[in-house]
Amino acid sequence: MQTEGTVGKFLISNASLDHRGNYSCSYHPKSEPFSVSEPSDPVELLITDPDLLRPTISMRPTGIARLRSNVTVYCSTNGTFVMFRLYKSGDPMTSQPMETDGDMAMFSINNVGVKDSGDYYCCYRPTSESFFISKPSNHVKLLVLVMEDEKNYEQPQSLTFGPLEILISSSFAF
Repeated sequence: MQTEGTVGKFLISNASLDHRGNYSCSYHPKSEPFSVSEPSDPVELLITDPDLLRPTISMRPTGIARLRSNVTVYCSTNGTFVMFRLYKSGDPMTSQPMETDGDMAMFSINNVGVKDSGDYYCCYRPTSESFFISKPSNHVKLLVLVMEDEKNYEQPQSLTFGPLEILISSSFAF
């Protein structure tokens, strides 16, 4: 382990199936080796399964979303009993995982705002296989159209997501 001040870095080179699972950490002062902190919240290390098919992603309505409009994103695969996850590129926040007994999940967002613009993709994992995940889907892009009379619109500072809600997008080409 490497330490830089109060941060410890743990490196896993060439991650394999043996590394999948939940990880947490704790610490102790050098002067008190028998006094250990409470463990951190766990993080989950998922391993991409090359045998799982890449999911597909789409958005309705297609095209550019207007400010404060509603958007629905669909993720699907050929498997059943899977858990989908929706991600926004460059944003560590992900959607609530969505378990389904079919082959599709629907994520919806109401009141789309400018900060929701970006690229989104989804992955899935079979509910019977812990710590395996599919390769990511292609990306879809959310572009938010702001009309001249809407430029002074103030977005809420925080949003609350239910199990079927997430901010998402559609591909758009010029």
